[in-house]
Amino acid sequence: MAVFGTMHVVCQFTIVLVPFYSVRLACFGLMGFCQLKNNMCYVWLFELLESKHKSMAVGFMNAVDTITLTISTLYYLYLNKNWYYLCFTFTLIGTVSHIYMILFAPESPKWLLANNRKLEAIGAFNRIGKLNFS
Repeated sequence: MAVFGTMHVVCQFTIVLVPFYSVRLACFGLMGFCQLKNNMCYVWLFELLESKHKSMAVGFMNAVDTITLTISTLYYLYLNKNWYYLCFTFTLIGTVSHIYMILFAPESPKWLLANNRKLEAIGAFNRIGKLNFS
C-alpha cells in the first residue's frame, strides 16, 4: 500500500509539474498500475468496521468518488478550462491523505497473521478495537 500509494503521488506531481506529453502518458500508465492502493482502502475499511456499518461506509466512499468527479466536471464546465489548478489541488489532498494512511492506519491483521507475525496482529487488532470504541 505504501509503495503503490507513494508511486501514485509521485506520478500525480509529475503529471502536474512536467510539461512533456510522453512523461505524462507514462505517469498515467503507472498510476493505473498502482490502483491496488485504492482496493486496499476498502480492505482496511472492512477490517476496521463492524458488519452493520460496512455497507454504509462503502456507500460513503463511493459517494466521495462521485463528488470528486462532479466537482471536476463542474469546474471544467463553468469555472476554468485549465486543468492545472484543480489537478494540483486534488494531488495535494491525495498526498495529505496518503501520508496520514502511512503514519496512522494499522497494518492489516489478516496479512500479519498470514505472515506469522502474531504479536503485531494482536497489536493491530487492539488498535482497531480502540478505533471501534470496543
